[in-house]
This record gives sequence, structure tokens and C-alpha cells, in this order.
Amino acid sequence: MKTTQAILTVALAAAAAFSHAQAWMDPYEKAVTAANSGQWAEAREAFKAAAAIRQEDSNKATYTGGSLTERVAWRNGSPYSPNFGAAYASYRLGMAATDGSEATRHLILATQEGQALATKGQVSLELAHMLETAFTKLAAMGVDGASAAAERTKGMAAKARWKVDNSFVSAEDRASAAPTAETNAKPTKAGPTKVSKPKAVGTKGNSTFYTVKAGTYNSLDEVIADPSEKLEPKPDKFALVIGNSDSKLEDQKLDFAASDAELVKATLVDHAGYRADNVMLLANASASQILAAAKELAAKVPEYGTVLIYFTGSASNVDGKDYLAGVGANSMTDTSNMVAKMDLFREFMTRGAKVFSFFQVNRTNREGNVFGSEIPRVGQIAQMEATLPGSTVTTVTSGAKTQGVFTRAFTQVLTKFHTNSVPLLEFAWQVFYTMRRGGELGTGGGSEQTPTLPVLSNMSSDTPF
Repeated sequence: MKTTQAILTVALAAAAAFSHAQAWMDPYEKAVTAANSGQWAEAREAFKAAAAIRQEDSNKATYTGGSLTERVAWRNGSPYSPNFGAAYASYRLGMAATDGSEATRHLILATQEGQALATKGQVSLELAHMLETAFTKLAAMGVDGASAAAERTKGMAAKARWKVDNSFVSAEDRASAAPTAETNAKPTKAGPTKVSKPKAVGTKGNSTFYTVKAGTYNSLDEVIADPSEKLEPKPDKFALVIGNSDSKLEDQKLDFAASDAELVKATLVDHAGYRADNVMLLANASASQILAAAKELAAKVPEYGTVLIYFTGSASNVDGKDYLAGVGANSMTDTSNMVAKMDLFREFMTRGAKVFSFFQVNRTNREGNVFGSEIPRVGQIAQMEATLPGSTVTTVTSGAKTQGVFTRAFTQVLTKFHTNSVPLLEFAWQVFYTMRRGGELGTGGGSEQTPTLPVLSNMSSDTPF
């Protein structure tokens, strides 16, 4: 009976993870199908739709569903390339256009987006071929600067280290982009050198612990640290942790928010490399107190430091802007007693800091406005929500203590990783898996609450916090 229940739990977790990933998978698959049918305008639109959900291209296999040990490779381990796909679709539209102005418009867009990928270090053989061919075509059409740009791209293929999904690339372009003897002799795999799995140092429950050095591995799927070992804190990491249990908004209040915030602070200090005096904890704070605390903390943050914001309480989106409710808020539109999320971010953005924000709030839809829908265009910011749009926060009870399911997963995963350099996307996926499984104790979570993956502004998915 227990074996059957375990199998069912794994199956349900896999199905839940697949459903979560479906949001970006559907438009991506639609884009590939349209591209292979020669419908490049539709393909570009669908690629852009996928990138709006999952923003960054990846040259590694994507896994969906399952647990830590039973994940499924998406599209047989294919890279995820929506931004390259969108640029390539514009390139194909430009090459096929019979109208000169239309061809120029599409090709220039393709080169602009392609060069943006190259700037990120995402140079593939296919991208190098596309840019050289597009610039050569633009030069033949008399576009200023295109000839010089074509010359500059001629050596790009030799520097190719990135892998893209080329399932939608035409056979002709694939053949032209095929590696020569020179490029084939060079390494084509990007990223850090993968080290052999370290020796296990012990077990706890169903987990095996290893001693590792942060930043020397490609994945934390199985490599986790011994949480009993003392962790060296980093002096350039700061955190603002806010838990507002008190609220006049009876239908939105989270009675456990203050105690959740205390747990988050303790976990950041014990397991994530944050110094205790660099973590500011607020419980049941007003809007003015929240903003004052942000100003005080920002004054201590060194230039280009790291800042983590964890907020649990009530929040709202009013006229397209996100707000965090202070304890004095009388309604979900009472912005006079709320802090604009961007005002909070701005305190740290002026320091050039990387901001990692996590919000455990109910995301009630009010006339099309949902908290978390405001995406910054400036600054280096990551935003992760505890639940999907239109959904509410759920809890789990351990003994006499109630915790938010997201806080529980957040702190459990930090404890498992036990590193002062937490890789953002890998961390987010493990929070997702932990919530869907219901935590290490097998209670709570389930299908009741699903977190989002981080929405990134000017930040790569593997940036550590």
C-alpha cells in the first residue's frame, strides 16, 4: 500500500510540474510547427509569446515534471531557444520578402536581436551564419554600415560555444552553419566544467549530503551540502524580510506572516550565507516603516551588492502598479497606506544592486489587475511569486505551528543547498518540486498551490543570491 502511494505521489508531482511548464511549452511548440510549415510570421509571434513566459534562452536540456530523481527531458533534451527563434523567423521573412523596404525591416530586426544574443555570449554556429548572411544581404541592398558588419561577423563561427534548438532551422542554413574542421576542433559546450560527484558524508531521512564548493557544478539536482557545517557568510549580501500578520483586510490577511518572516531570516543566516546584522526583519510594519527600513538598509549595501527581499502579507495591483500593504491599509485600493513595489526596488537599484524578490501574497484578480504583473524595465531584478495569478496562499501545520506552504518550501530548499551562492533558477525549480510534493514530510502542498518561476529583468537565470 505504501509503495502504491509513493508511486502515485511521484506521478502526481510529475503531472503538476508538466502542467506548470505547459505555459511556455505550448507557444514554443506552436512556433516550431509554424516554422517548419514556412509560416514565419506566426512562428515569430509564438516564439515571442514563449519568451514572455520563460525569458532566457538556454543551451542545456530542459527537464519537466517528476521529482529530483525522476525528471523528464523536454523534447529529448533539446535546448530552449525562443529568442533565437524569433530572430531567425525575422531573418527568414527578410530573406523571402520581395519588397525592398519590408526585407530591410525584417533583416535589421533579425540582426539587432541576433547581436543582443551574441552580447550575452550566446554565439552558436546558426547565429553566426544568420548574422553574416543577413548583413551581407543588407550590404547588397545598400544599407549603411552593413558591409563592415558582415566583415566583423566572418570570424564569429570560430567563437561559437552555444547550442541552439535547430529543429526549425532550414536544411540549407543548417548545412551552411555546419562546423568546419577549424570550428569542430574547438569546444562547443558552454558553462563551467562539471566536476565529479563528491563523496557522500552522511544521510538524513531520504536525503544524502555531500560537501561541495558553490559554483563548481552545473546542477544541484543531487549535489547538496551538509547543513550542519558552518557556512562562511558573504559581506556583500543583504536582506529585507517583512511579515505582516496584522491587517485590516480580513479577507487577505495571513495570520502566520510574522512567524514565517522570522523563519526566513533564521534560514538565510544559517544556510544561505547572510550575516545576521545584514538581514533586517520587520513584523507588522506600516508602509512608512517599510520604506524607511529599505532606505536604511540600502545605505549599507555596497555598490553592485546583492539584496534579497522577502514579503509575506497583503498586496495588490492598482491600475497596473504593484503595492505592498502596510498594516494601516483599509482596502485593497488604499495606496496611501501601501508601498509601491517599484519604490522599494528603487532604493536598491540606485546602488547598482542585484535584487532577488519573493512574494508570499494572495494574488486576487481585481478587474484584470493581479499583483506581480508589473515587470521592471530597468535594474537587475528577479521576482518569484508564491502562487499563480488568481490563486491564494495555502498553509501547512506542523505540531501547533502554521506556516505558509511557500515559506516552508523556501526554507527547506535553502537548508538542503546550504551554500552562500544559491543558483536562482535551480533553487526556484526545487521550491516548485517541494511544494508540489508537499515538503519532505509529505504533508501539505499537493495541487493546492503552485509557485511561479522567477521573472527576470536584466538578469540571467543562473545568477546566484
